[in-house]
Amino acid sequence: MNALPPDPLIRLSLDSLSRLMPMHAIVGATGHIEHTGPTLAKLDPEGFVGLRFLEAFEMRRPREIATIANLRGKTGQPLRLRMRNAPDVGMNGLALPLPGHGGC
Repeated sequence: MNALPPDPLIRLSLDSLSRLMPMHAIVGATGHIEHTGPTLAKLDPEGFVGLRFLEAFEMRRPREIATIANLRGKTGQPLRLRMRNAPDVGMNGLALPLPGHGGC
């Protein structure tokens, strides 16, 4: 049986990522949403792609997240957020850095 090395880098296509995590968002180094999974995309008919993540979503916990750098600094920590255009839609998630990308 082959054991993986500690913290291996595993690459997924956007299609595979969308199948595994249909509510994901890829946020670029500038804080703009570059891609969303199919289920997240259905929540906003206008689409999230191109919007600044922190303008589309309000961070409920931790509240001190005001920049993409702050968000990247919370790697692996539970996040609570809600859509700004539908404040009754709350979400839980986490941010993970994208190696070589600058976003999460």
